[in-house]
Amino acid sequence: FAVFYVLGIHVFGFINTYEDDLAASQADLQTVRAAYDEANPVSSFDESAIAGYVGDAAQIEAGATVYTTYCTVCHGDGGQGLIGPNFADNYWLHGNSNEDMFRVITDGVVEKGMAAWGNILSPEARAQVIAYIRTFEGTDPPNAKEPQGELYE
Repeated sequence: FAVFYVLGIHVFGFINTYEDDLAASQADLQTVRAAYDEANPVSSFDESAIAGYVGDAAQIEAGATVYTTYCTVCHGDGGQGLIGPNFADNYWLHGNSNEDMFRVITDGVVEKGMAAWGNILSPEARAQVIAYIRTFEGTDPPNAKEPQGELYE
């Protein structure tokens, strides 16, 4: 076998070397990465992009579905707060801008028990949840949790 192998690599070239296999695999990997990047463009969800979701009925409806699935357990079905804070008042623990909310949903707040949803929810789903959470502002849900955090007017 050794004679066949040495002749196949060094004399006749019908067996690929490690370097040849590695180069071919790297080229295949680059092709797969390029196809993935093209199919999944990175989108920027800054304040103005998220603001486009807020107030849009279709986005709010989609956000309600996500909220009901993932957020109701801690924040209540009316945003009144259970384990997590109340969304109906003007008090916020980690800022109240759309970007602040997006960051908290994405990264979580481990020390407070807030899970990081960045690997579970798409950026669009996180923006939709924010649009839905904004509908709680100024409401008076029953059994609302006491205000927590800093007052934002």
